[in-house]
Amino acid sequence: MEILFYIWAAAAVYLILHYLFFHSRLLFHKVKLRDFLSPVSIIICAHNEKENLRENLPIVLSQRYEQFEVLVVNDHSTDGTLQLIEELSQKYPNLRTLNFTKEKIGRGKKEALIFGIENAAFEHIVFTDADCKPASENWLSSTVSYFSYKDIVLGVSPYYFKNNLAGWLTRWETFLTAQQYLSFAKAGMPYMGVGRNMAYAKSVFERSSKMKAHLKLPSGDDDLLIGEVATASNVAINMNPEAFTYSDAPATFKDWWQQKRRHLSTSYHYKSRSAIFLGIFGLSQMLFYLLLLPVFFFHGHTGIFFLLLLAKLFLQIITMAPFASRIKQNKAPVLFILMEPLVVVLLAAVHFQNKIFGNSKDW
Repeated sequence: MEILFYIWAAAAVYLILHYLFFHSRLLFHKVKLRDFLSPVSIIICAHNEKENLRENLPIVLSQRYEQFEVLVVNDHSTDGTLQLIEELSQKYPNLRTLNFTKEKIGRGKKEALIFGIENAAFEHIVFTDADCKPASENWLSSTVSYFSYKDIVLGVSPYYFKNNLAGWLTRWETFLTAQQYLSFAKAGMPYMGVGRNMAYAKSVFERSSKMKAHLKLPSGDDDLLIGEVATASNVAINMNPEAFTYSDAPATFKDWWQQKRRHLSTSYHYKSRSAIFLGIFGLSQMLFYLLLLPVFFFHGHTGIFFLLLLAKLFLQIITMAPFASRIKQNKAPVLFILMEPLVVVLLAAVHFQNKIFGNSKDW
């Protein structure tokens, strides 16, 4: 049992160091808004998104910004999406329709997204999804303000909470994901963003090969590109609540599971440095909880055990609570502590399924 204690202790120490080196950086982040007056393009890819576009597109089109266009790329829709976009374009002159009809190599939206980027009228581009609703009419102005001194802007995109298992799992995992990619960016190691709320210059896309190289992956249009072209000096993070975008969480546990399979399929293509830190973090979480009870009942290092346990929980909470408040997820710290053992096991099972049976092919 002695060796198990040292393994558990090593996992606890790594988690403590991870919170200190990465997550603590978000405690001191300040929102910076600067005037940016250049025109921008907003790109939304839509595959059978008629009802979501009917609800959310007018909010995107009504942003308080001087000059912008909204490109909706109709990706082989069969539900009347194209007709709805054309109807709305009669009311909103800044709405453009791009009808993507080319036969696709793979699944997902990468090819439609590339088509949209290539046809964008302006150099600076903001991305969101058809099922996303901007938090305010200042979403666009807040996001693009960072273009005054950065080429890439990473935003926050929470899910609306559903009071079921899928809703709780989504809330937990989305919170940790945001804490990870934003703090890594602050540490000079950006590895991903979320396509529901991010922006970059067209010249950034032109320097990238990842999106075109991984067309057959159903996901990765956001994280693989950011991991390739983002640096410590060209990325900004935007934690302004007015600049969030919100969307519905997966409705069922099965939906959540499939979403995680799709998202995690791209993590195997991350840069080695980011992949190592993230991998050690995930492994440390798993070892911490799997060995917690055996070590508690059968080891002889009570003082060290409780010192590491309390230090881990203390640093986890003090780095989580202020971040949770800033992204309007005030119940997340309690939720995180209670659900972490379950979600750690579930995510490990998702990774295992992807490794054994291959990545999810779902859109």
